[in-house]
Amino acid sequence: MIFSLEVLQAKHGDCLLLHFGEVDNRQVMVIDGGPSGVYREYLKPRLMEVKEELSPNAPLPLSLVMVSHMDDDHVNGIVALTDDLANRKRNNEQLPFIMSHCWFNTFDDIIGNLQIPRISSIETSAAAASLDEIPFPPHTGHEKAAVIASTGQGRRLRDNALFLSVAVNAPFSKPPGKARLVRGDRTNTMVDWDGLKIQVLHPNQQRLEEYQKKWDKDLEEAKRSGDERIIIASLVDKDKSAFNLSSIVCLITLEGRKILLTGDSR
Repeated sequence: MIFSLEVLQAKHGDCLLLHFGEVDNRQVMVIDGGPSGVYREYLKPRLMEVKEELSPNAPLPLSLVMVSHMDDDHVNGIVALTDDLANRKRNNEQLPFIMSHCWFNTFDDIIGNLQIPRISSIETSAAAASLDEIPFPPHTGHEKAAVIASTGQGRRLRDNALFLSVAVNAPFSKPPGKARLVRGDRTNTMVDWDGLKIQVLHPNQQRLEEYQKKWDKDLEEAKRSGDERIIIASLVDKDKSAFNLSSIVCLITLEGRKILLTGDSR
């Protein structure tokens, strides 16, 4: 029985392949895709190697594609993967890989689909020059471009998943009037997945609701004062940002062996 975690070159981010299952029926899960360039330079070539080994005459099935959270250095490569597949589908080309399920908690979903004018309009490929239009707090710096870009990347990933008929965040329940999120609540804690047991430890509903209250308070204060820097400060706070607070943390078990995936959870 195979149960191994392969770490790909991901520059300053994460890009992982989980290999599992019977030797003659090995399956592959993708966890995060690293920042810009990682899909083209490392993830896609490695997946093509795996395809040649496991599925040379048909698209390689990806058991699950999971984005731990919406920081650029985790999600960019997965957006590039879905862009690639979507473009091939539009051009009626054969797909090298098949995605049937994807787990990701988008920032828009967590904050109740509230949009921030000026920020939400920035493209996912935001260049440093674009940040001149954003009211950063003093001394924040252009390295926060990835955080800003990620607000658009979540929407783009969601749109690509819809176009590719990928099930998003199944089998987690969808509360009435709310988004379907991957959560570690007691009623949703364990998922049986192609022979694996995946216990989602984080985030839970209490943590998301706590952040929602803080976010609503910041929105109200920003609206009252007309100072958008309050919103930017909420976005870029490394310990309190919605991105890190929403990290999917999983304990994956197969025949007594365990792997803990943490994202950037604090």
